[in-house]
Amino acid sequence: MYVRPDRQTPLYEFAVTAGVSLPTSLSGTRIDVNTIAGTRGTSSDVLVRDLFVGGSLHVNFGERWFQRRKLR
Repeated sequence: MYVRPDRQTPLYEFAVTAGVSLPTSLSGTRIDVNTIAGTRGTSSDVLVRDLFVGGSLHVNFGERWFQRRKLR
């Protein structure tokens, strides 16, 4: 909850998110795609209800997490 126009009117936000991480042929490189859609606010009184949709695309180069190193 970010802003309240007065003490009696609560403003709520509801959203659904989804994402996927896709491996590539390069070692440790992945492509992450995600999206979000939702609503915030209220249409009661003289207030506004927002509908929003967003998304993003990320490319991670050469990340190697949780791999054991071998001692020689």
